[in-house]
Amino acid sequence: MKVNDRLVWIELVTSGPDPDEDRIERIATVVTDKELAVVAELGPLAVTETADAEAATLEVVKAHVGPGVGLIAGTRVQDVRSFLAAQMPALFDHLHYRNVDVTTVRELVRRWYPEAWASRPEGDGSIAAAVTELRHYRATAFRPAPEGSEGSEDAADDRD
Repeated sequence: MKVNDRLVWIELVTSGPDPDEDRIERIATVVTDKELAVVAELGPLAVTETADAEAATLEVVKAHVGPGVGLIAGTRVQDVRSFLAAQMPALFDHLHYRNVDVTTVRELVRRWYPEAWASRPEGDGSIAAAVTELRHYRATAFRPAPEGSEGSEDAADDRD
């Protein structure tokens, strides 16, 4: 399993919507592999000192994800990014600039695979619910890549 295939799921509870005025009150983190199996979990942590919460979270993330390669995943990814950039810059800088936003996948599946969307599990906004929802879409809407295609691991290993 490549460490650069990992997803870093971050859930925040904040005192309001503005990352410059409001504060992070709670943070939870889950690292999954590309198959969406949980590799590591932390929290939720009550944030009394932002620097301490950032250090604890970064320790777990660094143990499982190389610098600049872990994609932030979740259902409110842009909000999470904004708060991390403003209040937890070391964690923000360790992560890749790309996102896996489950709400985007949800909207695409709703349009293109309505049966898969209709049978989706109900979520509660938690990381576990978002991972479960993405697993559902993977199983019901996304099709495996044909053998030897660009999307298969064997083909990817053969490229220079």
